Amino acid sequence: MSRPNPKSFRGPKAWGLLAALTLTTVAAAWASRSHRTPIGPDGCLPPPPPPILNGSGPVSVSTRVDRGAVMENGDGLVRMELMLRGEERLTDGSLLPSDLVVLLDRSGSMNGEKIQQARRAVQDLIDRLGPQDRFSLVSFNGSAGVDLPLQPATEANRSAWSRTVGGIGAGGGTCIRCALDVGVGLVEEARTPERASRVLLISDGISSPEGVAELAARAARGESIVSSIGVGLDFNEQLMTSVADAGAGNFYFLENAATLARVFEGEFLAARTTVASAVSVTLSPGPGIEIVDAAGYPLERTSQGVVFRPGALFSGQERRVWITYRLPVDAPREIPLGLVRVGYRDGEELGSVVVDDLPRIACVRDESRFREELDAEVALEALKKEAFGALQQEVGLSVGAGRRDEAKKRIEEYRRQVEGLVAMEPAAAPAAAEMLDEVLELEKDADDAFTGADQAAKQNYFKLSNQADGLDARRAGAKALQPESK
Repeated sequence: MSRPNPKSFRGPKAWGLLAALTLTTVAAAWASRSHRTPIGPDGCLPPPPPPILNGSGPVSVSTRVDRGAVMENGDGLVRMELMLRGEERLTDGSLLPSDLVVLLDRSGSMNGEKIQQARRAVQDLIDRLGPQDRFSLVSFNGSAGVDLPLQPATEANRSAWSRTVGGIGAGGGTCIRCALDVGVGLVEEARTPERASRVLLISDGISSPEGVAELAARAARGESIVSSIGVGLDFNEQLMTSVADAGAGNFYFLENAATLARVFEGEFLAARTTVASAVSVTLSPGPGIEIVDAAGYPLERTSQGVVFRPGALFSGQERRVWITYRLPVDAPREIPLGLVRVGYRDGEELGSVVVDDLPRIACVRDESRFREELDAEVALEALKKEAFGALQQEVGLSVGAGRRDEAKKRIEEYRRQVEGLVAMEPAAAPAAAEMLDEVLELEKDADDAFTGADQAAKQNYFKLSNQADGLDARRAGAKALQPESK
């Protein structure tokens, strides 16, 4: 079977959609309701004001919403961008000692070039470690074992580790739960507040999902991060993304293991420059408001509201998460969005930032009032990042399952959203045209996956690449480094 052409089937990067309109992150310090961005005399959207950040500690928070009103009996949807920023604290004296545990798939499907590239990447990671860091390697197939216990990266240990890594071969089945059980146990036993812990799962295969997410979530509750790396075209991407989500880490799709070393580099950089760990966001919405989504993160319903856990923040990192609210639209009134609380740990100290100045959103009957309360700039950004990222993921799943009509219907729905925004705000037309070009490219790639030879392989590649690209678009800034290629 011939291999799909990566250039033809890679999903578009959502952050490159809006070349005609550069949109920067801005915080909205709302008083009683949001305001419509005025259109300048030249017919263009003006530059946004400088951000206003909440919080004076290691975590700063800003917000902005895409509208100040919803229509009575409409869909009631309001999108809010939440920006989390880690304090700049990148100096040699402030690098955190790190505990890194690599879970390496050595099943039969990894045999040959994959296991060779994986061994080289692990060796490259070992070479980057300082004496204050600790490292462990767990390899797994149908079972898991500790090849290297968690120990400091002394010169003598690194030399011994290299010999062990070089001797790892491939064969047998795949038990991801076995690997997580061992790896999570290692970081739980060794966890201390002054160290950053990361578990890196590498697999190219399919495994039973039973208990996997629960184990990753256990690590996250213990303030360790679990990131997952799917290699090749045959792994279970839903299982691997669920591991990363539950473990408050990142998901990576690599067509081959050649860029694995760069992923390790980014995860190590993020670990040793962590300024806030165990970050949690609690959304306490106003009366009758439903939290629909938060960039695809798992949502926990608690007595305090809805909680999601984006993991940790490293020095200077800016993470942007779009939150979708659904407001009650049964009668005209003003509805407070509520408040946001961001909790975190800074070493041994617990901290939090509360944003309690979110706007009141009006439910209105007058369409002209609705248009006046639309912030075209923010609405465009929400469509470009959150909505298009979600579109990539959904269309990817549809194409991967062979449901072409379903994919085209979803693309057409998104196209109507963009055109509807232009109808309300004509000044957005140039930017929207760029977005529609990206939609057309996505549609062409989806159509091509249903033509010619090897359609199943094409559809699978389309699914994997668009799932990964869509997730990255929806969680802008989540990764310290992007792999140079998939």
